[in-house]
Amino acid sequence: MDGREDAFNRSSVGTLDERKTRFAVLCKMNGNRAEAALDGFTRQMKRLPAMMRNSMTYARGSEMACHPELARRLKIDI
Repeated sequence: MDGREDAFNRSSVGTLDERKTRFAVLCKMNGNRAEAALDGFTRQMKRLPAMMRNSMTYARGSEMACHPELARRLKIDI
């Protein structure tokens, strides 16, 4: 990534959606890479009840490349 890209992509917002209730969670991320998604989703999902974590869905793009670490941090199956 060169300096120009960084200047325009300093933060992103990820979304988590609960399938049954359609409850949505917005996750602020410091960047748009997989590591930023991991940190943002971990931070927000730790605030949710454990039962709700198991039915959350998210986009399946390259930003979720760290999903095994997310599962480990939250002690859930993804």
